[in-house]
Amino acid sequence: LSVAAGARADFSGYYDHSNWYLYSEGDGYVATATPSTLILVGDNSGWGGYTDYIIAIEQDGILSFDWSYFSIDDPGFDYASYYAGGMDNFLSDASGESGSVSIAVTAGELFAFTVYSEDGWLGAGELTITNFNVEPVPEPATMAVLGLGAAALVRRRRSK
Repeated sequence: LSVAAGARADFSGYYDHSNWYLYSEGDGYVATATPSTLILVGDNSGWGGYTDYIIAIEQDGILSFDWSYFSIDDPGFDYASYYAGGMDNFLSDASGESGSVSIAVTAGELFAFTVYSEDGWLGAGELTITNFNVEPVPEPATMAVLGLGAAALVRRRRSK
């Protein structure tokens, strides 16, 4: 994983776990919160519902992470997802699945990791997140300055 200057490939700085908000409709919780790993555990209280780990995005950029999902419940009773761009984005409802996500995000938008339990019985779903990273996208003014510099360099080389 390559990380640009100023970007972090972990839960630190603005994205430190202390800046996230945990919401649970049951007994969901954060089992592990280190700079390199998040383990979000869903409800197993018998009620069911959402367990969300929420933050507002700091600045425009590309958010990426690796994920794996575990549950002893039957597929369809628990699932993992992430919330971005105003919508819930399904990851998995089958234990043992994993993958990677990379999406564009906008400053101020809400982002969340979610474990949902339909029944709240027979074991909670667990979502593990690693390699969390938000790579800032340069502002348009910065891109314009870089473009002018590149054009001047090309013009200079052609005039020689």
